[in-house]
Amino acid sequence: MKTYDVIVRLVNNIYVAVVPALPGIRTEGMTRDDALFRAQQQAIEDYFKSAEVVSLSVDVPALEFRPHATVNDRLRLHALTASSDDMAAEVYLNIAAERLRDREELTLQDEEETAQAAQQQRRLEDLKRHQLEQRFHRALGKQSNNATTR
Repeated sequence: MKTYDVIVRLVNNIYVAVVPALPGIRTEGMTRDDALFRAQQQAIEDYFKSAEVVSLSVDVPALEFRPHATVNDRLRLHALTASSDDMAAEVYLNIAAERLRDREELTLQDEEETAQAAQQQRRLEDLKRHQLEQRFHRALGKQSNNATTR
């Protein structure tokens, strides 16, 4: 069983049902459900009673699907479609080299950011350790003062 989308609109107090996937299918009803029922029972079923579904086999050469062309693909295309224009090949090679430099630069930036984050983490840990030591020494000082006053 196949499902079809049906558009139902209220036009001049009459519900109109249209099936966009099947050209020419349009029914009307006093209620929304009546229009949908008529579209289902009458129009769609009548459409398929008078229609014939046929499958045809067609020999089509298989194409390799690649969503994004690589630089080498572009160079091959250029070699097939253009005269021997070395400038285009040079442009593509320059683009590839620039992309490689960009990747290397991003890798270096990531490494620098990681090192900075590690350094900040060490500083934070040192600060916490220092604060704990200060609290400990204050507590020891209070204990020694209390012991001497007793």
